[in-house]
Amino acid sequence: MTVTAWHEEPIERKHDREAFDCGEEALNEFLRRYARKSHEMGGAKTFLAIDDADNKTILGFYSLSPASVEYARTPEIVRRGLARLDVAGFRLARLAVDRRV
Repeated sequence: MTVTAWHEEPIERKHDREAFDCGEEALNEFLRRYARKSHEMGGAKTFLAIDDADNKTILGFYSLSPASVEYARTPEIVRRGLARLDVAGFRLARLAVDRRV
């Protein structure tokens, strides 16, 4: 198996999302219709794996969304030194790889 050289970029208008197909229509639709707008509006941030060979083919993507964990549900080692407030973080909201990869 040959691993394709790639780099990561935040989603932008220039990216051709129509050719991407991971086999899950809900993920394909999210990438095509909602990911860029959500990224620009401060919702889920989406990052693309772009093929270095042509600098345009989307090999995969992931989206991160803001999240938090209740202070009481956080492990003791994490709580040390923190205020007794929810602990901020990010949730891996979506992850997909194109079928051709």
